[in-house]
Amino acid sequence: YNSKIWYEHPQEQLSLWIKENIPKDKVILIDSDDCGNFNKETTKILCTKKRSVQLTALWLNNKVVVDSIDKTDVDYIITTKKLDLPLIKKTENDIYLYGGS
Repeated sequence: YNSKIWYEHPQEQLSLWIKENIPKDKVILIDSDDCGNFNKETTKILCTKKRSVQLTALWLNNKVVVDSIDKTDVDYIITTKKLDLPLIKKTENDIYLYGGS
């Protein structure tokens, strides 16, 4: 039961989608403003306050950094903010994957 809850979690689904669709050599940034206290009921927290990205980046082999979305040397950005960047994917709970600047 517990594994089904986690598997169906929007962030895990996003992680699986990225694994299948984004080359491994691309750098992915997770918005540090979206860090907080995480549990299976929280669907908008992308990383812990200590910057662990266990769920959002669970299936990724990419380099993943947690930083400000102003960082420009990344290929993709995961955030809950609407940005003026090319939208690649949006989850059911409004987490956005953008092509980097």
